[in-house]
Amino acid sequence: MDNLHEFVECFNGVDELVILPIWSAGELKVDIDLKGVFSRYKLLMADSVTKEDNMVKVIKDGHVIREYHEGLVTSFGAGDITYQIRGEA
Repeated sequence: MDNLHEFVECFNGVDELVILPIWSAGELKVDIDLKGVFSRYKLLMADSVTKEDNMVKVIKDGHVIREYHEGLVTSFGAGDITYQIRGEA
């Protein structure tokens, strides 16, 4: 929370922003209105991502809501995001 404003700013210039669920790792839960905080971006709220047939697929409610066939896709976070984006999860 202390760096939320700067975190939002670091995405300036992106074409789209995909946000996956945020899970606590034992910390106290903090409610953040991610749609509101990141509202200036073309935002997709999703459940997961995967890679199939050289495409990154964004999934919400069991359905693919976006596919990326080209360009630069960058991901970061904790947990298994690295494996999801590689199609290994």
